Amino acid sequence: MSGEAVDFSKHDAMSHPGAHRYAMASCGDDVAGLCEAVQGLLLHDHYGGLLYGIPPDGFLERSRVTQPVTTRLDAVLSLDPSPLSQARNVHDREVGTCRDFALLLTSLLREQGMAARVRCGFASYFTPGQMEDHWVCECWVEEERRWARIDAQLDGAHCSHLSIGFDTTDLPADCFVSGVDAWRRVRSDEDCAVWGKGEIRELWFIEVNLVRDVLWLLRADSSAWDTWRTSPPACQTMTPDRLAAADNLAAWAHRAVRDPALEHPGNDVLEAVQCPPWQSGSDTRTDIAQK
Repeated sequence: MSGEAVDFSKHDAMSHPGAHRYAMASCGDDVAGLCEAVQGLLLHDHYGGLLYGIPPDGFLERSRVTQPVTTRLDAVLSLDPSPLSQARNVHDREVGTCRDFALLLTSLLREQGMAARVRCGFASYFTPGQMEDHWVCECWVEEERRWARIDAQLDGAHCSHLSIGFDTTDLPADCFVSGVDAWRRVRSDEDCAVWGKGEIRELWFIEVNLVRDVLWLLRADSSAWDTWRTSPPACQTMTPDRLAAADNLAAWAHRAVRDPALEHPGNDVLEAVQCPPWQSGSDTRTDIAQK
């Protein structure tokens, strides 16, 4: 395994806009403006219908699999060739999830030469008293030597509906907890039932977000293997070996994520992410980019 550091200012296979990189120039270069551009191109598969009225027939049947940015922009521009800075009519936008909002913003920021990355974890602002499964973007703030977390999904309608008054382009520390830190907190005796997705409030799902968080940090596609929804009961049982592997993974990531570059872990740590443990058979290897 290469010891090269990950340069988060460079595109990977998921964030690269391909032939559309010149079209991105119309979106500007400030974070708030880039968030508005993302919001004008994507509509959340759940909150879109909740906040913007009943969608037309077939609208929500569009693919919700996370697609590379170049594929997503192919679809956006084939439907409406207007500049990407121009917001589409609500139901002419591409259907996506929180991960798509984070990925597209990451791509736009990298086009500005900024270090940015997608993070998987849990947010406090969707359900009172609960930390809900969620994805955001992180952008490196060189002057302050820290990562700022940005939620590009939270447009004005979201903020009004959820009574959000904080800066969505620099989330307060208690608003979003990464999968890495959520695992560490639960293993330090925090209540597991607070963390999850809907009715799923179990340790194995926190492990899912730990692994997904690390895979995106390592620039790995998180769609083809992301099959936790069909995980059989046997794969939802945490064994001592599985707990130890997850602890080891979280310990490495907790040390590694604080800097603008990320050193690749050793093979012993990677074993925990290359075969997602919630998959039946766990025989699908994940390619970890050496970039």
